[in-house]
Amino acid sequence: AARHGPVLVQSGAGVAASQPIGAQQLMYATALAVPEPFAFLSGAALWAHGHGPLPETVEVGVVETRGISVRPPVIPRRLASATLASIVVRQGLPVVSLEIAAVQIAGRTSDAQSLALVERLLRSRATTPSRVRDVCRRGLQGSRAVRAALVAVDGGDLELQKRRLRAALVAAGVAGLRSEVRLAS
Repeated sequence: AARHGPVLVQSGAGVAASQPIGAQQLMYATALAVPEPFAFLSGAALWAHGHGPLPETVEVGVVETRGISVRPPVIPRRLASATLASIVVRQGLPVVSLEIAAVQIAGRTSDAQSLALVERLLRSRATTPSRVRDVCRRGLQGSRAVRAALVAVDGGDLELQKRRLRAALVAAGVAGLRSEVRLAS
């Protein structure tokens, strides 16, 4: 840094000119430049929780975006103070919970990608269906995709599955189907 001077990454935060500047360095520099309370959102939070790659754009959630001076690819987002009250620290960075990050990402991806994300999080036992379902709120972008993914992962409604199976069997020409249950004695 003494030979080439520092490179200003964010206002109030710089790194040595010889250092490569990537998303990870941007997140740590942003943590120095943005006044508290704040939390990293979506892709950055998923990375910090250990369930995603480094994001190309870094979103930081603050209560008030006015007066925040950050440089791209860091994007300030307005965040409810109730969400900021439940932040956790992962890899030395304040981030939203894993479940909220999944819902935020689901709002920007296709239904198939949302399903793959929810399925991956549940299979790795990083969270539970009830914890994911609890953060889905009306008006929160991505909640619909996450609820649909949870239904698909859980197998959906049992009665719906039975009707679909019966229709498929009838279409295949299976005869003699009965709707009774017999208990073995």
